[in-house]
Formats: sequence, structure tokens, C-alpha cells
Amino acid sequence: STVELDLELNLGFDVTREETTALFHSLQRLSPNIQELAIAVTSPSLVTDLEIPLSKWFSSLPKLTKLSLPPYYQSKTIVRAVGELKEVKEFKITTNSVVMADEEGREMEFWPGAFPELRSLEWNSSLPKAFRLLQHSPQAQALESLYFDCSSYDPQLDVPTFTCLIGRTCPQLRELSLFLFPDPWKQHAGASDEPLDTDVLYREASCGPLDMDVLSGLAPCQNLVSLRIGHPFPFTLDESDVHWIGTTWRQLKCLVLCVDPDLNRTIEWWMGTPISTLPLLAKFLPDLTHLGLYFNGRYGMRFSGDLYPQHQFKNLGTLQVGFSTVPGGGIEDTGFLLASLCGRSAPCIDTRQPVWNRGDHYWDGLCDEEWRNVARVMDVAIRTKAFEWNRKG
Repeated sequence: STVELDLELNLGFDVTREETTALFHSLQRLSPNIQELAIAVTSPSLVTDLEIPLSKWFSSLPKLTKLSLPPYYQSKTIVRAVGELKEVKEFKITTNSVVMADEEGREMEFWPGAFPELRSLEWNSSLPKAFRLLQHSPQAQALESLYFDCSSYDPQLDVPTFTCLIGRTCPQLRELSLFLFPDPWKQHAGASDEPLDTDVLYREASCGPLDMDVLSGLAPCQNLVSLRIGHPFPFTLDESDVHWIGTTWRQLKCLVLCVDPDLNRTIEWWMGTPISTLPLLAKFLPDLTHLGLYFNGRYGMRFSGDLYPQHQFKNLGTLQVGFSTVPGGGIEDTGFLLASLCGRSAPCIDTRQPVWNRGDHYWDGLCDEEWRNVARVMDVAIRTKAFEWNRKG
């Protein structure tokens, strides 16, 4: 019979190689028909003891289609064992969203005949290693979902070059998530014997805001339904950018662009997307269900008074504003604008702390109350719209 197993291993430091070998030997005999498997452990150091028995167990699971591993458990031996399985469609490593300077245990490899059915890959990696993985891999052509959490950059490899490679090698992508937070420790390693100040390191890391060159390289991925990018600086869209996105990816349901910048860095006054682009987004991407943008806080938009514009989002469920302040401080104008663009149901305004934020600065929630007030105005206005629609039949 088919078995779906979610296995959690909470193993301590005192577990011996003999005990782990016996455990996986027993599982090998009892669970040959597993299709889905997720493993969690409490200590990355245990991978050295688990590597061989775990690899043997994976090799005994010919029907496995989905596998999730904890951080640092993608050793070459384990990846080789998984890659030989013929039915694996989804392979992911659980992200732990911390600065990861250690490359050990974060391997991934495509070799001839490996991962023949792979459609979804999630991987913690440096940017150069992710580039090398996709560069000469026919398997990438079949990928439909790709999630890269890249914790270190290379001066010789910029992000637009990387996304251009993704566009060329993964044209079938429907979901793409890129979280690009550079590891500042590597840029200063060995430069001084003085203690390293993390605030200084984050401010000095050689990294600037992304622009449309990053997105234009992804144009061949015509089937994109979800696009998420995380980065230390906000993404700034203007009207022509919105037009390009809307005409390039007409099926887009989820768009999240650098909504949670690293507040240890200097966020310049001009950074962030003007809220005045929202009506255009509603025009070109009316089917969005999840939208995440860092809004420019300096410039608001006066509400025109029209709660029934021609172009509205059909079913926007979440507006992710991250660390944005309410644009121009205009709580009522922003609330009415959102209500005018959101049909009969109000989206949830999401200001939560991001799981991928690696900085030491934790948002103190000073803007949360402002956005809650925006949501109250929006809710009242949308109820008014619904009442009018119902009254008119």
C-alpha cells in the first residue's frame, strides 16, 4: 500500500553511528512504498553520523516523489542517492534563514541521468554555486518551481547575469523565489584581527538595490504564476516597469519584490515603489492574489473620490507591505485608494517580520498601527461598496 510519511528526527549529540544505522535499517525494511518524506533534526553536526545509513535508506525508496531535508544535510553522498531515484519530483532543503558561511553539507549536483523527473528544487547556496548548478544542466529545462536562498555573492557575478541564466535554462518555470542576502562575513574575513561589528559589516557590504535588469532576464519564463525576490534594498517600480511586468507575465498571481529590506543599511528617500503604481497594477495584473511591495514613504497619492474605477483587482487576498511606512502619512487616502482597487473584499495587509531577514535590526512595529488604521478605513469603504452593489441588485 502507498504510505505518506512525515518523519521528524529529534536526535541529540549522544546518538551513536550504530544507533542511527540500526534505525534506518529498520525503516528500510518497513517503508519501501513511501512517496513523501520530510526529515527534521535538531543538530546539523549529526549529518556525519547519518550520511551513510540515510543514503542507503533513500536508495531503498523507489516510489519516493517528494523529499525535504534539514539544513546542511545535502552532502554529496546523500544527493547522489536521491538523484538516482527515478520518481523524485520535489527536492528541497529547509531554509534556516541565517547567515550561512559554511558550504559544507549544502551540495547539489546534476549529472547525466540524475533527477529525471525533478520539477521543484529548493536550495540554500551561494550565488556562484547556484549559477554553476544551472549553467550546464539539461535537467533545469524541466523545472517548474525554483527556490534559491543565496547567502553570499561574488564580485564577478551580478544578479542580472544570474537571472538571465535562469531565464535561458528554466523556461518552464511557474514559481520562482530568490532570496539574495549577501554574507558580509566573507567580505571581511582575514582583513583585520579586530572584532567584527555586524552593524558595520552590513552597511559596508558591497551590494546595491536591484533594478529591472534583474526581471528582464526572466522574460523567457512566460508561464510564471509566482515571483518572489528578497534583497537588502527595496525594489523601485515606475509606471513603465509595471506595464512591462503586466504584459510579460499575464498569468501572474503572486508578485513580491524586496518588500523587507535590511534596515541596518541606509534606505535612501527615493527607494521604494510609489503607491501611485497600484492602479496600473490593477489594470495589467487584475488576477493578482498576493502582492508585496516596499512603498516609497515620502510620496502618497490623493484619493480621487471614485470607489468604482474601471480597473480593479478581482481577488487580491494579501497586500504585503513589510517595513513600508504609510506613503506620505496619508492613512485615509491610502485606505480609500486600496478599497477602490479591491472589488468587494478587503485584502489582508501583512506587516509581519520576514523569516529571511538576516540583519540585527528587528522592526519595532512602529508602523503597524498606521497600517491597521489604513485597514480600518479600507474595510469601511469596501462595506460601503458592497452595500451599493447589493442595493442596485
